[in-house]
Amino acid sequence: MTAERDACERLITLGKLPTTGFYSPSKAKESWYSSTLKSVLKELDQQAPTTTQKQLKPAAQTSYSQLVAVALEALISGDLDTAMRFRAELMGQFRLNHAQVEAALFKDYINRQCGAEVAVEPECVDLSRLGGMDFLVDGFVPANDQTHVYGKAGCGKTTAALEMAFAVVDGTGYLDHSHPAQPASVLFIASDSGAVPLKAALQEMGLDDHEALKASSATRFYVWASEQSQGTTAWAADLRGCIRLQRFVEQHRIGLVVIDSCKAVCSAAGLDYQNNQLVTELLTFFKQVICPHTTVLWINHDGTVKDASSGAKAWQEVPSAVHQITKEDQSNRRTWQARKMRVGQERSFDFGLQDGRLVLLNGAKPTGKCSEQIVGVLQEAYLEGKEWLNKSELRERVCVIGGPSHKTLDNTLSTDSQGQHPPFMRVRSRAGCYRLADRLKPSSKAHIMNGKEEGQNPVQQMDLTTSRQVPMGSQREGKEFPRESLGN
Repeated sequence: MTAERDACERLITLGKLPTTGFYSPSKAKESWYSSTLKSVLKELDQQAPTTTQKQLKPAAQTSYSQLVAVALEALISGDLDTAMRFRAELMGQFRLNHAQVEAALFKDYINRQCGAEVAVEPECVDLSRLGGMDFLVDGFVPANDQTHVYGKAGCGKTTAALEMAFAVVDGTGYLDHSHPAQPASVLFIASDSGAVPLKAALQEMGLDDHEALKASSATRFYVWASEQSQGTTAWAADLRGCIRLQRFVEQHRIGLVVIDSCKAVCSAAGLDYQNNQLVTELLTFFKQVICPHTTVLWINHDGTVKDASSGAKAWQEVPSAVHQITKEDQSNRRTWQARKMRVGQERSFDFGLQDGRLVLLNGAKPTGKCSEQIVGVLQEAYLEGKEWLNKSELRERVCVIGGPSHKTLDNTLSTDSQGQHPPFMRVRSRAGCYRLADRLKPSSKAHIMNGKEEGQNPVQQMDLTTSRQVPMGSQREGKEFPRESLGN
């Protein structure tokens, strides 16, 4: 019955069957799918060819790469009929399923947007030309990257995501990290809950009248969700939806995109979020095309395997940070576990809900960065003639009574020395030793004092390249696409 299943998938791709429909073995026995597909293709052949179709040779003589290219061109230009026709042609000629065709389109679009603009590809990467990783939300979300948060239904994932979103909007700390997040605008994609439940959650948190929600030029919290009264539909993670998202984050300088949830946005696009090949291509698209302009937080459900999310393995393998939220039955206590951190520390702590907001429990206390103290100590050492200090010397000078702990110091040294524009960095060939960034080296003791007196924190003054500062079109020069073709 493989031929009947292929015919069924092609009919779905052509829009002749609903994406939510089921494969019927009884219809397959009667060859209903193949006979229906034959009639549909005959009808399409009788229709007048579009300009895009005229550019191709007959289907039997058309190569795989040509079919992918034309299907993608039609999709970008908004010619959905042609796009669907050639998607079906790909499935028929090359025995591909829906997921494989979608993955091929994602890959081709990525190559167009992110292809190296050099005549000859270099043999290897020059690491000296690359920067490090910064946090958007300290201790939780790396900037210009992807983060994955998952947990069982009712554990408070949406509330935690909203709290994090407004930490970014307001530039405040989050849960066990008091260091303020980088202030930015947020897009919350509520394809799972919808607009009304999201509004109810904001009301419960006391955030429904926040200044950032007001529809004006000052809007900093945007929502995409299904709302029939306003004519909006749930966002879908197909290529067309992803291109729309790319344009929106560039136009509105979005610093954080929250997607709730992985399953909902894939299902809305007729995609299998358990298909590892397709999910890998989707997340690769986000990493290479979306994340240069913004930061992405994916919300997911628990899987059947212990301590794993639902869906494909790629949901946990590709993002740079993975967090799990668990909740005790009939209890307010929840546990946050940072299970994967490519920058920062893995850890676990308890929290709960109080008046709709997140609070730390069981004696957990927020920790702040001690970048300012480290910079001050290194500046003083520099004036003493010491180009660098080892970790033991930094502990003696920074971890004084009432100051940060050894663990906080170690974490700050690890994370802040790896940023795009670090205030201090490791000394080459000297393990455990750190020096000031050249731009922060003082000329005198008065230089340090004046900076503090005038409220010019040397760490806060850093010119960090955040998602909000990427010039629009800077990475797309010569590759602009029509902005009117996909709608709003």
